[in-house]
Amino acid sequence: MTALLEVNGLRTHFFTSAGVVKAVDGVTFDLMEGESLALVGESGCGKSITALSIMRLIPSPPGRILGGTIRFMGDNLLRQDEKTMRDIRGNRIGMVFQEPMTSLNVTIQAQILELIQQVQRDLGIAVIIITHNLGVVARYVDRINVMYAGRIVERGTLHQVFDEPQHPYTQGLLASVPRLDKPKGERLIPIEGMPPDLSNLPPGCAFRERCAYAITRCEDDVPEVLHVRGAGVEHHVACWAVETGGAA
Repeated sequence: MTALLEVNGLRTHFFTSAGVVKAVDGVTFDLMEGESLALVGESGCGKSITALSIMRLIPSPPGRILGGTIRFMGDNLLRQDEKTMRDIRGNRIGMVFQEPMTSLNVTIQAQILELIQQVQRDLGIAVIIITHNLGVVARYVDRINVMYAGRIVERGTLHQVFDEPQHPYTQGLLASVPRLDKPKGERLIPIEGMPPDLSNLPPGCAFRERCAYAITRCEDDVPEVLHVRGAGVEHHVACWAVETGGAA
């Protein structure tokens, strides 16, 4: 399968009076032809800014794409002039803005996603679905990228992320949404604490102050995105605790 879109080391920051907001900070992923991919995470984690960066729609100032590459069908979009990008937008890459899913009942949510899936099959297009709710994409995507504080902290196939989540944040997202494969009446567990200020990120792992598995290394070193030991080739996680066996 051929990669239609390849994002590598993308960094998009906003320069404000309150400081530099690192909205997207080293994001890497790809999208294959005909594939459905989800970008999942809490509000403010960088999902929408990643999509707007791909479309070259970041308002400047205050925003700026500082580094990385965005290759669409082999061409780096960051090197294209505005006239070329206007031709690409809408004709070759589109972005659909719709009413937030949380304001819709589950039946309407399903109908919208099934319509997107049908259009995808009919036209052979690739789709990125952006949401904060893992439950929304459970039936509709091939792979999932979980984002936190401007970075991808876990990526894998739908079944890897749902059935064997490795990052404590992914585990928290799954524990906080209702699932039909869990016992009736099982208590939902919210993720404690609040996401960090992206203009003043702590050293080390950005999730460590909310994490029950944090170890000493998490205080100083930003976790690398590494292959999960013993998992399929697609499954990667950025967590020192997983490296030591603490959160798996």
